[in-house]
Amino acid sequence: MTAVRTLINASSNGDRWFLYHGDDPVDVFVFHEPNGPSGGTPKRIGIPDFLSTDAGSPASIATSFG
Repeated sequence: MTAVRTLINASSNGDRWFLYHGDDPVDVFVFHEPNGPSGGTPKRIGIPDFLSTDAGSPASIATSFG
């Protein structure tokens, strides 16, 4: 399986969010990569959960193109 990741948001504190998708159309998710100093854990987030977050969130920013 080939996974493709696309950066969809990078915050000023160094956190990054990627859209991942594989060969299977249902294999799509957002991956949160926290900045190193925060000590956070990388996290796989389902698309519905990502899109249901509050305004001003990475989801809101990533979907506000145009």
